[in-house]
Amino acid sequence: MVAFPELLDKFKHAVETGDVDTFLSIFTEDAIYHDTTYGTFKGHAELKRLLADVFHQEANDFKWEYADPVSDGNIGYAVFRFSVTSSHPNAAQRRALLFGCAQFTLRDGRIAQYKEWGNVAGTLLQAGVPDKVVVRFLQREAGKLLEDPGFAAHLKN
Repeated sequence: MVAFPELLDKFKHAVETGDVDTFLSIFTEDAIYHDTTYGTFKGHAELKRLLADVFHQEANDFKWEYADPVSDGNIGYAVFRFSVTSSHPNAAQRRALLFGCAQFTLRDGRIAQYKEWGNVAGTLLQAGVPDKVVVRFLQREAGKLLEDPGFAAHLKN
């Protein structure tokens, strides 16, 4: 089994370089990837599309750093700092920063589920994404919270 910090190193290197083979090798065949910006991707075909056709088509010069990784072998968490230069046609060509936390559900030393949290709205603004697109993103995220069954008790009077 690969140690969690080594798995994180492979993950970041694969994203930074666009190495699809390494990226897929660290995920289970049925893996689910919850990206704070682009949504949910399931299975190797969608993960390949995420890395090659989404990440590396809309941005370049990726830099990803993980800190404070903890794992019990079944689940892991790490703080991250991430940055890219946007190449999306509807955004400015400038650096955008994201600070967040990621949760890794592990199975047999590979990632079965990845989920991240961070201030994506700030990152979108840094990238020069039009304000109306950022507001739509925030409205979508607010709606997700309202629809999350885990918040049902919070919404009762």
